Amino acid sequence: MKKANKKTGQTSSKSDILKYKNALYDSSMDLPSYSLVLDEIRKRLDESKVCGLIFLSVANSSKFEYTYGWEAFDNVLKFISTNLKEYIQKDSTHSPLLTIRNIRNDEFIIFFFEDQITHDLTIDLLNEKIFEIERFLIKNAKFNADFSYKYPVNFNLGYSILSMNPLVRFERMLYNSIRDAYLMAHYREQNLDFKMKSELHRIIAESQIRTVFQPIYDLVNMKIHGFEALTRGPENSIFEDPETMFTFALHSDLITELDRICRTNALLLSKKIPDNFKLFLNTEVQTMYTPDFLEGKILEFLEAHDLNPQNIVIEITERSAIENYQKFRSILKVIRSLKFNIALDDAGVGYASLQTITEINPRYLKIDHSLVKDIDKNLIRKHLIQTLLDFSEKTDILLIAEGIEREEELKTLQDLGIHYGQGFYLGRPSFDLG
Repeated sequence: MKKANKKTGQTSSKSDILKYKNALYDSSMDLPSYSLVLDEIRKRLDESKVCGLIFLSVANSSKFEYTYGWEAFDNVLKFISTNLKEYIQKDSTHSPLLTIRNIRNDEFIIFFFEDQITHDLTIDLLNEKIFEIERFLIKNAKFNADFSYKYPVNFNLGYSILSMNPLVRFERMLYNSIRDAYLMAHYREQNLDFKMKSELHRIIAESQIRTVFQPIYDLVNMKIHGFEALTRGPENSIFEDPETMFTFALHSDLITELDRICRTNALLLSKKIPDNFKLFLNTEVQTMYTPDFLEGKILEFLEAHDLNPQNIVIEITERSAIENYQKFRSILKVIRSLKFNIALDDAGVGYASLQTITEINPRYLKIDHSLVKDIDKNLIRKHLIQTLLDFSEKTDILLIAEGIEREEELKTLQDLGIHYGQGFYLGRPSFDLG
């Protein structure tokens, strides 16, 4: 049965009301848009006089969805929704209200209402809550292995304070506060990016990186064949994790400078390695076009420090995509003329495609850990590695299996006839070469 509107004479039905609510309520996250709870927000603001709102969205959300698909992105939004609900349940002082900006998007708004006794809803408190929420989400993501491995997510957060003003239309005042929090969230992301870039500049300028060495074993006689030099960032810093540091360096066009100090540090420390061992140096493709290699300046460095280039293996890393093979052949010619050996990382995944292998013709080919893991239990991985071994024997390439973590994996690789191996089972990266 339809009801007539006394002012307009128009009629509305339950189905119309349901359509309206569906347009403002996201059933997948079980959350209303702020427009649907305007009366509730107004009522609470009338009582408390002040409220703070925190805006949260997924950083680079469009890129994420294009990369992983809408279903994956929906899973991220459900994860955020579930964890924000858990977070606000712990706040018994500020009567938080969790909403979204619009349905089917990634923008969350949390309203915190000031307690009339404590009057503690300040900018400092909201700033503290931003960091609390971010840490809470990141911590829970790490505990959820499926989520953290599949969906690498970062967040934009901002805040604003809203106080009741009878001279200003409430809806417009609320919209302006949401816009302010949105702008702060995106400014904060840019500001954080600037701070991280400044910190990385400082690390590079002061050479504040640490080098560890992981042994590579001959799997026939189980003697050490060489060491791979691996980089770690400064302890207890945002760049302690090397993957974070190198990924950001690539994003910030600082990869060449970072790669150079990592290489220099590794070479200087490698003087502790006996002459009969190989030193594997991870090297970015971009760095190979610098005077260090093109003009042979690295050879001058080696001679000055009594290091033999024939004992050094230039390992092209998994981050390096070769875009121009014709140009790259010229640098390979220079590197070989300097008596370096070449290793190609990541065989089986990433950039180590068949074309890359044939173009580079490396002395060593490193089998990615994803193919080595549980090889004793996985017949397909075993056959794939056997195929790589057959190929390597016909092309005079030596195979190195990465990520050996179990005795059974080692035994299977030895039975197959893989030449070399490295991994936690054989030896962890260490500062001590003794």
